[in-house]
Amino acid sequence: MSGEEPQPASCELCGPPIDLGSPGVLSIRHAAPGDERVLDALYGELEPGDLTKRFFTGGKPGEHFLEGWVNLEPSGGLCLLVELATSDTRRVIAEAGFAPLDDGDAELGITVAPGHRGWTGPWLLDVLMAHASAAGIENMQALVKTANRPMLDIIRHRGCARFDDSDWETTRVTMSTDGHTPAWPPDSARPRILIESPRSRPDTARRAREQGGTILICGGFGKKGSHCPLDDDQRCPLIEGADAVVIDRRGVGDTDEIRASIALTHPDANVTIVDPPSADLPARQQPLDLHVEQAGHIEETEHVEDIGP
Repeated sequence: MSGEEPQPASCELCGPPIDLGSPGVLSIRHAAPGDERVLDALYGELEPGDLTKRFFTGGKPGEHFLEGWVNLEPSGGLCLLVELATSDTRRVIAEAGFAPLDDGDAELGITVAPGHRGWTGPWLLDVLMAHASAAGIENMQALVKTANRPMLDIIRHRGCARFDDSDWETTRVTMSTDGHTPAWPPDSARPRILIESPRSRPDTARRAREQGGTILICGGFGKKGSHCPLDDDQRCPLIEGADAVVIDRRGVGDTDEIRASIALTHPDANVTIVDPPSADLPARQQPLDLHVEQAGHIEETEHVEDIGP
């Protein structure tokens, strides 16, 4: 690692320092080569459980990660550090960064030291999102342990959609960097299938995998604080970019309202409504026929098996 002391650097998007009184002054700055040591010290404050939530392993990251994380800007990414300064000390109490993904989105990572959690994480995330948006990045993805409830709560508060995944220990989510509904990754594989369901792993997602492509699950419609544009009769970027929209009746319940909203805002959307399973049908059904090459119709598919929670 470099022994050179980094020079603190911030920008207008980082915002002014926050005077906390006796605890000190908080400020956000860009990380730079030479910050490996302070990052290593921050990660050293974490318990094994916290390290597992952040890095999916109970050990601290090595030199290769540290050097790459503080030097993201040349590749189109960024790492921000939160410093707490007093009259005689200065230490890093949080970090957050993003790195570009192959599909055109960016991936998020964030750490807040014990004793400083609460509003520090959401504040830092807001600032990081502002930097990403200014850099032309529309969506931020995060791979989160399903046991990491605090992080998932922060993400849900911003409004998000979930990628379909068969791994029950993690969930990949996407958020808009401008605080609205996320869009599809620019280079995501097609067909793009959007499943409207509040359930985290609807069985309709498993069936839709037979179509290939990219599957996103969104359960924001009608939920307070979800930022769903359909609630305000506005167009939804996920529906707009989808090759097929699947409404999971078992999760949504009465589909009349969401059907009316989609018909009003996206009259050309290709919508399939999937009913709960029927006891008189075989345990397994054929893959969903979502008519991904068609548009402007709503089809009802009855009695689709659903084995999710």
